[in-house]
Amino acid sequence: MKKLLLLLFPLLLLVACDSPQRTIEALQRDIAAYSIEPTPAAEEKMQAGFAELDADISKLNAAGKTSEAEALQRQVDALRSQYDTARLASSLQKARNAIEGFGQSVKNLGQQIGETFKPTPTPVSE
Repeated sequence: MKKLLLLLFPLLLLVACDSPQRTIEALQRDIAAYSIEPTPAAEEKMQAGFAELDADISKLNAAGKTSEAEALQRQVDALRSQYDTARLASSLQKARNAIEGFGQSVKNLGQQIGETFKPTPTPVSE
């Protein structure tokens, strides 16, 4: 039993150390998907991933592993920058769509007004 525990303990450490990297990879995929199709569910998922990474950074700092914590923080900062860029692009696209929609509405209104005041030909009596 002790041998089994001794064999599983290093594996557990590898899995625990790999967790931030998996979260980073998942966030990279999520950000790429979000930039194509932004959804509230994707935002919530990414926020949870960032919270998990922040907790990992705190644990590393608490364990005295400041260089590892700083390296992870740099990766998280880069991911947040990518996420902010994707959010900004999404907001700009929504604004562009709203402006285009407003412009089309104004154009349609102008056409309707023009047709309303367009003189109708009166029949000529002979």
